[in-house]
Amino acid sequence: MGTTKAKKKETTRLRYNKLAMRWEDSKNNAKNPAAPGWAVASKGKIPFEKFIRTWSAADDLEGVHKKFFWRNENQLRSQFRTINSWLRDHGFQELPNLDSKKTRRKKWGRGLKRLLDDGIVSRSNPSGVKRDQEAMARGDQLIK
Repeated sequence: MGTTKAKKKETTRLRYNKLAMRWEDSKNNAKNPAAPGWAVASKGKIPFEKFIRTWSAADDLEGVHKKFFWRNENQLRSQFRTINSWLRDHGFQELPNLDSKKTRRKKWGRGLKRLLDDGIVSRSNPSGVKRDQEAMARGDQLIK
């Protein structure tokens, strides 16, 4: 009697890449998980309460996008502005603004450049100066 090997169901493990703001497979290819049933039923629209709960619990825009991955950054910011406007108009406290990590890194890079230019901070290792100048010209982060 021969034995047959049971075929393993192939499952793809996904991870969220915060810098790229996307879900990826193990080969770093963009691949979204299946959208939740409520999102499919609502044609991608995020209900008011779900949006507010998720936005309030998140530390950054990537935390919101990770949950509502079928919406892009501009769509999420637009819904945030719409909800905040409604909250303000009806006497409620507004939601906090959430920057993306990418936006914060750019701000840090510009801020560090000003600190370097003003002589408030300096490099302990002069060999890093050229690399940092090139990074700042590209808008990359200087602080990790």
